[in-house]
Amino acid sequence: MPRRKIKYDVVLNDLGRQELCGLGPPLMRDGRYFNCLEVSSDMHFLRLVIDFEYAPGRKTNVELRIPHHYVKYVISAQAEARIGFEPSSHIRKTQK
Repeated sequence: MPRRKIKYDVVLNDLGRQELCGLGPPLMRDGRYFNCLEVSSDMHFLRLVIDFEYAPGRKTNVELRIPHHYVKYVISAQAEARIGFEPSSHIRKTQK
């Protein structure tokens, strides 16, 4: 049985979103998190490897290092597809 890849979502806190907002949709998802192939830590930064589609059908891996204090939390899962989050417009409000 083939081993499935682990995917990571790195969710930014308010400061991280404010400081990194210029990276925009090509790297950041929904303006609040990164969908990563790899995440590792060194002394001062979190190293993110992001699958970046720079042209239709053309991809490369981009390495980004961000300060730890920009990160709210990291989610990991073994999955065929990206983990992702629903955009806030897709969340249904439930009535009590």
